[in-house]
Amino acid sequence: MKFEWPWKRQKITLETDLKLLESKLEAFFQPVTPRVEFVKNLRLELVGKPKRSRFSLPEVKWQRAALLAGGIVSFFGLVFGGLRIVVAVIALLQGNRKRIVKDSMAKEAIAV
Repeated sequence: MKFEWPWKRQKITLETDLKLLESKLEAFFQPVTPRVEFVKNLRLELVGKPKRSRFSLPEVKWQRAALLAGGIVSFFGLVFGGLRIVVAVIALLQGNRKRIVKDSMAKEAIAV
């Protein structure tokens, strides 16, 4: 590389320097096509062997199955809990009417 004194340089522009630098680096940064064996070995190391699924279904891991089962059980628990609350409220409302009638009859029976 040729050395130039800063005071001898005529005009310093960033654009011309960058274009000069890009033209020099262009030869060094040519893409290289990798070997087929290298790509296969690299893919096996990074991803692993492809697992075959039975009947072309996606593979189900035990964690995903546990989450799915837990979600289903929780859903049914919420539904049955809600139904139980509704039934309990209805029974309480009906039971209060009967209790009011029974309590008034009991008070009358004691008073007589």
